[in-house]
This record gives sequence, structure tokens and C-alpha cells, in this order.
Amino acid sequence: MQSRVNGVDLHYEVVGSGAPMFVVGLLECELYQRMLPQSMAEQFQLIYVELRGSGRSGGDPSSVSFASVAADLDALRAELGLDRVAVLGHAIHGLFAAYYGLRHPGTVSHVVMASTPAIVPDDTVEEFWRTDASPERRAAFERQLWSLPADVFDEVYASSEAFTRYRATVTADTWYQPDFDAKWLWEGITAPPALTEHLYGTLAPGWNAATVLRELDVPVFVALGRWDYRVPYLSWLRGLADVPHVTMRVFDQSAHWIALEEPDEFADAVADFVGVNQQVSCGCSESGGV
Repeated sequence: MQSRVNGVDLHYEVVGSGAPMFVVGLLECELYQRMLPQSMAEQFQLIYVELRGSGRSGGDPSSVSFASVAADLDALRAELGLDRVAVLGHAIHGLFAAYYGLRHPGTVSHVVMASTPAIVPDDTVEEFWRTDASPERRAAFERQLWSLPADVFDEVYASSEAFTRYRATVTADTWYQPDFDAKWLWEGITAPPALTEHLYGTLAPGWNAATVLRELDVPVFVALGRWDYRVPYLSWLRGLADVPHVTMRVFDQSAHWIALEEPDEFADAVADFVGVNQQVSCGCSESGGV
């Protein structure tokens, strides 16, 4: 479906019924539909939104900003006749979910950030990999890297094919099972270079979750994978215990793709969080739990 808001056509798809929740991203809806457990469609009205400049939505990628996306989402909410919505963002797209809540606290009921980095760039990523990854995981990582053409590394953000091929092949640092085959997840997904370069080169750098979430007056749930070596859970646990309105959970048998690796646990955790419409305090533990 398409809706014209703020001069651009936004593509969105609606699945399920229940409490309305935007699922936002700069990649096609299909990726997130494959990611989220089917059971969530029984608890939520999932509204998958391809943000401006991405997928089948209109707009120049250079017009994408946290402010423009927040304005687009709130206009879409009004167009759909919804008083309030929850919003979920996976990985780097959690930044858009957070900024939507920051700018529109009156119409955003809850923010869910899954595998979203605490800071960008995160200088602890290499250290976490070096000190925590098992020899078996590091060996799998090397095998996966060597299976790729050499030019993939130079074109990860300059070629949609290189971006998705790298994500589908190199899984040892982002999946609980180091040799997981993620090709099915990325099949048919595109990542236009102008969009990825703008996102990773311009928008994301300088992000600091603690700074943003201290200003956000909306309940936030942060889902983290214990074995996610691109988004170290420890970066969230350091210095964020006093941030109000935030609940964090570390999932023990997940890496970057919690909703696929622990689908029932993830769905239940999100449902419990959104179902309790009140401010919650941060309770964090490495063993997983609130």
C-alpha cells in the first residue's frame, strides 16, 4: 500500500491485528516480515514501513534525516487514523525508532530497539571479538571471509549486491550458530548505495543512546543478543543503568537476529513490555533478564 505524506509516497504493509506497531527500516518490508515471529501478528497490528528514499517509497536518499523520518511516520499514523503507535527498529534502524519517540512522545506509546548499537562508532567491537569469540567462531569467520570475492570488501557500501552478499555469507559474528546460512533471509533484498552510504556515513556516526534516551519520555525496550559481535551488549550495560524509562534484556542464545533465534522469547518479551503501559526502570544482567 502507498500513502502520500510530506510530499513523498511511503510504501507500507499491514499484517495482523491488535495493538498497532510500526516496524521501520530502510530495506524492503520482506526482510522484516521474514525476521519477526508469526506469533507477533496475533498480538500486534504490524505496520511495516519502507522509510522515504528506500524500497518502494519515494524521496531522495539525501532527504532522509531523523527529523524527516519522524515527521513522515507521524503523518502516516494520522493518515491511518491511529491515536498512538508503538515503533520497532532492528539494528541501525532502531535509531529512527528512538528519534520518532523523542520527537513525538504524545503519539508514540513504546519504542522497541532490537540489536541497535549503543554508540556509533563503537570502539569496543574489535576488543569484544578478540577477547570473547571462541576459536571455532573465529575459524568460521575466516572461512566465510575467504569464500567471498576480494572486491566485495571494497564495495560493501558501494554495491547493493555486495552489501547483501556480505550480510548473507559472513554470519559468524552475527548469528548464535556461527555457520548459519542466511542467504534465504537476504534473497531479493536491495540496499541502494546512495542510501547505505548516507545512513552509515552521515546519519549514524555520532549516535549515543545514553544521550538520546535520557531526553526521551517514552518507555523503551532494548533487546540485545549475548553473542552479537557487531553490537556488543556490554556497551549498553556501561553507564546506562540510571536512564529512566528503559528496560534492557540480554538474550542468551541469540546474536544479532534475536527475533529469528529466540522467536518465542522475543515475541513474549515485546508483548509483555507493550502490554504494560507504564514507565519501567532499567534492570540489566548478562545472564538475560530484566
